[in-house]
Amino acid sequence: SDQLLYRYYCIRGRFGEAARVAHQLSKVSRTLRDRINWLVDSIRSENACGGGNSSGNDLHTLHEELDVAKIQLRIYDIIHSSSDLDSAAKKTSLARLDSSLLGLSELFNDFARPLKLYEIQLIIFHSAGHNDPNRVKDCWKQILGGQTDIGVLESKITALGAELYPSDWAFPVDFLCEQLENINSRVNDISDLNYRWVVALMIRIGVSFEFLFELYENFVNKATSLDEKLGYVVPMTSLIEYWLDSVHGTLPPVSQRVSDVLQHYVQTFRATGG
Repeated sequence: SDQLLYRYYCIRGRFGEAARVAHQLSKVSRTLRDRINWLVDSIRSENACGGGNSSGNDLHTLHEELDVAKIQLRIYDIIHSSSDLDSAAKKTSLARLDSSLLGLSELFNDFARPLKLYEIQLIIFHSAGHNDPNRVKDCWKQILGGQTDIGVLESKITALGAELYPSDWAFPVDFLCEQLENINSRVNDISDLNYRWVVALMIRIGVSFEFLFELYENFVNKATSLDEKLGYVVPMTSLIEYWLDSVHGTLPPVSQRVSDVLQHYVQTFRATGG
């Protein structure tokens, strides 16, 4: 059998041929998990022979196939554990997902979109490099929904940020900060230390101080009321505290801009009686 042939090639050190057989097995195996395992073996064997093109498939192509297959497995697991689908529809969907490795378009159009798997949709956009800002924002609005539990939001966004950031088209930091600050203003009082959780979250995900500072400066400038401006200035002060804690020795040139901006806000609030 091909499985024995794969083992034979591995034992003999003929890893290019082993990679080719393992890749063939990923196409004909009975279950999705077996297909993924054979893709992993194909990549491992290709690496063992120097990472060239010995199997007829370069490593980049093999890794792309594996990434898509893992998305397919996530959809499979979601459907398998779902109680929203009737048994016949679930059985049909699982059988199809098990039957072959599908492309991103099929996974999106046949599963992620009709089943409203919004997180999976974002992961597919990220994997495909597909830039559709309106659809991405719709997905995020559905994910954030009416959620007011900050712990749940932080956990969900941290997990997605680890996968999607710094993808501008799948993890739009400006849009997310604006949406999260809207939730923040409804849930927390401006004097509460928890009011700073949005900038803290973005820093943990890896968004730079400079980007966040400029973003919140824009928020303040667009705000139409003093309370709204203050709602963005407070997180900015926390952002600066994080930045100062990370600076060692001489302050970088950006510190002068920070000082100028803060001085401008102080003068603005004094002029308005804040």
